[in-house]
Amino acid sequence: MDEDYRAVIGELEQMQERLRALRFRLCTNASRENIRYRSFSGAVSHLNKVIDDLERDLAGRAGA
Repeated sequence: MDEDYRAVIGELEQMQERLRALRFRLCTNASRENIRYRSFSGAVSHLNKVIDDLERDLAGRAGA
């Protein structure tokens, strides 16, 4: 099970990097007023929340 969590975390981190690269390429105006920039940033942020949650769960399993 722990290996599954690590694999999923790795996949999510790759998704984050891909979204960041797309944001850099597609958003010439990196401002909060730019809806595309905001959407890419929000997606990266939400993935980060999922990663953090999985890492906490994984750490809890290690401590048990």
